[in-house]
Amino acid sequence: MKKILSILLVSSALPAFADSQAGGFSGEVMLGLADQETKVQGAKSSGDDTSLGFRLSYSVTENVLLELGYSQYGEAENNYVDSFGDSISETMESSAFKAGVAAYAPLNDDFGLLARVGLSKWDYDFEATDSSAPGQVFKADDSGTDFYYGVGMRFNLNEKVFSSIDYTITKMDMEYQGVSVDHEVKNLSVSIGTRF
Repeated sequence: MKKILSILLVSSALPAFADSQAGGFSGEVMLGLADQETKVQGAKSSGDDTSLGFRLSYSVTENVLLELGYSQYGEAENNYVDSFGDSISETMESSAFKAGVAAYAPLNDDFGLLARVGLSKWDYDFEATDSSAPGQVFKADDSGTDFYYGVGMRFNLNEKVFSSIDYTITKMDMEYQGVSVDHEVKNLSVSIGTRF
């Protein structure tokens, strides 16, 4: 009987404890600049473009958040003349769905630091043209799952509204026709969000 009573008391206390610790749900819209770089057998192609995204969070406690999000990193272009004098034009486009956890360290009531890590389900597309072969377009695409990580700062504008500055790195490692391809996205973004 004592064991049952103890279980009932603990069970009834859990929701109150969760309510006191959890901050509930929040949502953010993000705008940033994504620097994309693809490396293939020592050669690399890089460029940047505007990134857009959104993120939904649930505060498990004041310091731990579970996060789901989506980022579209835009279409980065890289144009150059190769050693043969031919004009090369390359475009890289990528996006990612993300699920992870963030640690929040408040420094005062209005400001705090964030560190986040998780998994991203990404999509990657690559196109290239060469002036020596007009009309021909080389295309490659892939998708996969890899880790992402980042740091940020959050500013609490009032009890409901906040703004963040985030820097994240998303890895996209793939293999195309037996060749290892490493793609990395470094994204610096600002966001505006609200607590529900």
